[in-house]
Amino acid sequence: MDTYNLAVTRFSQFNIVYRLKGEDGAIFVVDYPPPRVPEKELLRFESVLGRPLPEDYRTFISEYSDACARESLILDIFSPGPFFGLRPNSGSSLELKWTDSRSVLPKWTLPICYDFGSGGLLCIEFADSSQGRIVSHCADDPVEVVADNFTQFLGSLEADGR
Repeated sequence: MDTYNLAVTRFSQFNIVYRLKGEDGAIFVVDYPPPRVPEKELLRFESVLGRPLPEDYRTFISEYSDACARESLILDIFSPGPFFGLRPNSGSSLELKWTDSRSVLPKWTLPICYDFGSGGLLCIEFADSSQGRIVSHCADDPVEVVADNFTQFLGSLEADGR
């Protein structure tokens, strides 16, 4: 099994749920996976971004859009919240979060989830020089590298255990 599949298998053992939005706008949680994000939607979003997503993150977001663990997760000092999603009924829209944060984040940086540890955002960089690196952005703090790529980030998450 390759490194990405090992990381996803490990992530899926954290009792994953999905945060979705109902027709009334209220957020609800389901414990079964919603349908995958269609390839057409991924291509449309990449067109909006102006470049392709890193392959491991793209694969993950197609299946685990809106996913979160029932227990708190940690990676060193970072505590990732629910992943932003690309579904029409996403609990936290990836595209809306990206649009809202464009004025404060570097150009080729996409927020992927909140970091409950710092109060900021965990982001994936998709500029050529830093393709796929996961970084923490928190207000005026310097950018901190969390992982060299999404697969490493995903495979390093641990249950908080507190």
